[in-house]
Amino acid sequence: MDVKNEKLILQNCQDGDFNAFNKLVCEYNSRVYFYARSILHNHHDALDISQDAFVKAYRSIKSFDLSKPFLPWVLRIARNLCFNELKKKKRRAENPNANDNFLLLNSIPSDAKQPHEIIEQKEQAREIQSAMNKLSDAQRETVFLYHFEDLSYEQIADITGVPTGTVMSRLFNARKKLAALLKYQNE
Repeated sequence: MDVKNEKLILQNCQDGDFNAFNKLVCEYNSRVYFYARSILHNHHDALDISQDAFVKAYRSIKSFDLSKPFLPWVLRIARNLCFNELKKKKRRAENPNANDNFLLLNSIPSDAKQPHEIIEQKEQAREIQSAMNKLSDAQRETVFLYHFEDLSYEQIADITGVPTGTVMSRLFNARKKLAALLKYQNE
């Protein structure tokens, strides 16, 4: 969605047009879901959180600053909800399933590849998933937002509540660790 169209839709939302908000949900729902899943490692929890994030966004849409993009704002809401959910689970002595698939790595499109290419691709996805799971939560979140959501350092800093330099440092260190882990796995 281009910036001009998004601003027009957001203005309509602020004027009370529920159908306009539904366009935002359709546009960004899967991105919010996969972001929540990258934190929670659980399909059902991520689905609940993504829905709750849009409900909260709708309730607060009148206070949204139209000079800013919508996606980082709704991702920030989802992030806060995710961490609240993790705190609840910790209090109940439940742990998120760390072995759940990370993002879409196991569903990379095959583009009519040969069977051996598909097997190699799935093995590579498992190696990447394994390496990603060895990153700290903060590093994994930063990698996800930067590489999978294509957000800027500033947008990531806004979502995570840390300085831009910290985002850059986390991304640098995560890439370095991933490179070492993937090199080790391939030896």
